[in-house]
Amino acid sequence: MALFDQAREAFAKGDYKRALELSNQTLKTMPNDAVVHEFRSLTQFALQNYREAAAGAYAVLSAGPGWDWTTVSSLYGNVADYTTQLRALEAYVKKNPQSSDGHFLLAYHYLTSGNVDAAQGQLREAEKLTPNDRLVTQLLALTSKSGEESAKPAPLQAIPDDKLVKTDQLIGVWTAGGSGGSKFQMTLDKDSAFSWKFTSGKKSDEIKGVFAVEQNNLALEVNDGSVMLAEIALAGDQLKFKVIGSEPGDPGLTFTKAK
Repeated sequence: MALFDQAREAFAKGDYKRALELSNQTLKTMPNDAVVHEFRSLTQFALQNYREAAAGAYAVLSAGPGWDWTTVSSLYGNVADYTTQLRALEAYVKKNPQSSDGHFLLAYHYLTSGNVDAAQGQLREAEKLTPNDRLVTQLLALTSKSGEESAKPAPLQAIPDDKLVKTDQLIGVWTAGGSGGSKFQMTLDKDSAFSWKFTSGKKSDEIKGVFAVEQNNLALEVNDGSVMLAEIALAGDQLKFKVIGSEPGDPGLTFTKAK
């Protein structure tokens, strides 16, 4: 919590890189804290790292409602800075109309400020680009309700317990094969640390960080500050893994748990 307090102080001063660094450190000891994840998303938004910011916001909204304007504005030393950052995101989305991440993130910020009509417009654009996205569909349904109820989206319908993936079910070493003979190895530890190894021929790469699971969304927070967010489904010793925002026809990966 001391690290998180320092992160908020840095953010209020406009030192967003320092705030991100401190929030990354905080997540190593509080990997499942939704507040830290939402704050980290806001920091990435301020830094114009929109893909990472969208991934964080997606994970938060998958678990329940996000922050309201009172909370977001209280984090800024000067609220005018937020307006500048929002205009930058709007410009990015206008310049990159095929960015589902950009549309989703802009919808999230419109919802935060209570601008439901504008949020709906962005969610519709996101739905065109990712037509099978469960969260986008549910958010559209929630924001379509009339009256004050639409201004404060209710928690999304939870996944049934028998289909909900628990963190302890994921602990272990998982392997998968990709196109062209490539191989993946994902190791998830009890302390919420992960490693991801990719091998293709003689080339190999590895990333490490911390992970969290919310409503069958697996968020892999890499040590360099980037995020990989995927929808997951568990069937015996096999784990279906599909990166959120990938092409509709992308089958994703099927991991098998090592004995």
